[in-house]
Amino acid sequence: MKTSAKSLVVNLLSVVILLMAASCANVPEEGAPKLTANPYGGHRRPLILAVYHPYPNFSTTVESAIRPLPGYNGWVDSRMERDMQRMRGVGINGVLLSINPEDLADGVRFERIRRFFELAAVQQPVFQVALMLGGNNELAIENVAQFIQRKGLADMPSACRLNGKTVLVFDRNVRLVQKDKTYDNAFCYRHIGKDWPLLPDGRTICRPVSPDSFAWVKTGDNHESPDSQGKPIINLQDAWILPRGNGRNFAARLRHALNDRAAIICIQSWNDFSDGSFMEPNTLDRNLMMTILQKELGVLAK
Repeated sequence: MKTSAKSLVVNLLSVVILLMAASCANVPEEGAPKLTANPYGGHRRPLILAVYHPYPNFSTTVESAIRPLPGYNGWVDSRMERDMQRMRGVGINGVLLSINPEDLADGVRFERIRRFFELAAVQQPVFQVALMLGGNNELAIENVAQFIQRKGLADMPSACRLNGKTVLVFDRNVRLVQKDKTYDNAFCYRHIGKDWPLLPDGRTICRPVSPDSFAWVKTGDNHESPDSQGKPIINLQDAWILPRGNGRNFAARLRHALNDRAAIICIQSWNDFSDGSFMEPNTLDRNLMMTILQKELGVLAK
């Protein structure tokens, strides 16, 4: 009996490991044929989100030679509106607004965050915004929820909702502490690495997993590029884990997510220039990634 029970436990663990590995499995890029019809059937389509950074710092990364087009200084209203209109124009429904708890505590930055929610609410259709808190902090879920609710962000028309609840996302490095469930009826909490899958590196393609049938799609990944040694990063793309490849790799990964009928597809990212994953028009490949996204999502209208 003891041997039988031990074998059962080992088998169960093996199944769990296989399922976890399958959610972000290595899949050849050429294994993604072009879509000819809407995989979801009828006129249904997934929720398309993009990770969005309000305060990118281009000066400390190897990609510093690559700049957004047009350039900007700060997170002013005109930039917010331009970014939202561009994203919405190519089929992105909303963003995971990547911030740290310090941004909420800083009066100036919080005013900008609130302004982003306000400007998103007047877009037609309304542009959805979900806060994604990062950092290496220990956070009490109810404290964050109370703060967001007290500041009025939870009730903004632009606040992203799942099952009628305002979405709050926490990055993998955030250590969550929950003392009670006071705000469970108002908020939908998602912890990356627990509820939603970890962001895969450029070697892997993320399969949708529950809850929410969520999947990541990357546009590029240069984490293993050699030191540029003064050479422009544009000359080093062959060494990237996931080369931008004139949009071919991005298109293939997007098709995988669509063929898997993921309910939520989150693109990494709109403007993260730190790891080669960015869609925002730039000095490297202009608006190529936007064009690719618009083309691939166009199949969903057929």
